[in-house]
Amino acid sequence: MTDDCPFDGVIPAARSKPRPATPLQSETTLDRIICTPCESLSFGDFAKLKSGRDSFSKLKLPQLQDGVSVMDQRSIAETFPQNESAQASCLRWIARGLDCKKAIRKVQTDLEISEKATSRWKK
Repeated sequence: MTDDCPFDGVIPAARSKPRPATPLQSETTLDRIICTPCESLSFGDFAKLKSGRDSFSKLKLPQLQDGVSVMDQRSIAETFPQNESAQASCLRWIARGLDCKKAIRKVQTDLEISEKATSRWKK
């Protein structure tokens, strides 16, 4: 009886597949901020967060308000009274995925950076 079996008794090693990127390697700054508790985020974390131009950039305040709860709208209006630009910016960050608290903090960070830059320029 001849043995026509190609198995030679050695189990071939599995080819190593390229490992997919771990979540920490592939996530964006926005994703990281979304997944991190607000208390663990610093001023610098929010300062580094940029959106560029996206589909939310062109939307005006009334359009943005349609997608947000009344409670979030009130929180934003109380935080930025008579500043519709800041309110709209905050709503855009919510549309991009931040919760209301983080969106407010992001806009406050941007306003603080802008104020510091303006005050330096005026000197």
